[in-house]
Amino acid sequence: LALGLILSFSLLGFDLSTLALIGGGLSIGIGFGLQQIVSNFLSGILLLFEQSLRPGDIVDVDGQLGTVQKLSIRSTTVRTLSNIDVVIPNERFLTEAVKNYTRSRILRGTIDVGVSYDSDPTEVRRLLKEVVTKHGKVLKQPEPRILFVDFGASSLDFRVLFWIEHFDDW
Repeated sequence: LALGLILSFSLLGFDLSTLALIGGGLSIGIGFGLQQIVSNFLSGILLLFEQSLRPGDIVDVDGQLGTVQKLSIRSTTVRTLSNIDVVIPNERFLTEAVKNYTRSRILRGTIDVGVSYDSDPTEVRRLLKEVVTKHGKVLKQPEPRILFVDFGASSLDFRVLFWIEHFDDW
C-alpha cells in the first residue's frame, strides 16, 4: 500500500523530496514545542518518586511563601499566604533554588534587637537570654544564643538565635 502511494505520487508529478523537507521542518518545530512539556513531565515524575516536595510543605519560590496543595505530573499548585493558588511548572523545582521550611524537623528563628548605647551589654544579653528561654515555643536544645552584631548608628545591635519545632510558631 505504501509503495503504491509513493508510485501514485510520483506519477502525478509530486516531488517526494519536498514532502520530506516539509515533514522534517514540522518534526523540528513540534520537537521544540514539546520540549517544555516533556521537561515538566519528567520533572514531575522525579518529584513524585524522590518526594523532595510533598503536599502540606511550606515553600518559598521567588520570595513568595506558600503551602504545596497539589503535586501533579506537569505542575505543582502552591497556595500563598494571601490564599491565592499559583500553578508552578515542575521543572522550576528542579532547576531553581526553592526553600522548603517543613523538610527539616526544627527551624532556627532570628530576632534583631537594638538597644541604647547607655545600656550594659552584659545585662542586655542576660535579659534577652532569659526572655527567649522562658518562651514556651522555643526549644531548650539547641540552646538559644545571643550575639553582639554591630555598633549601629544609634544603637548596640544584638541578634537572638533560637530554635522552634514547627513553622507555624516561627
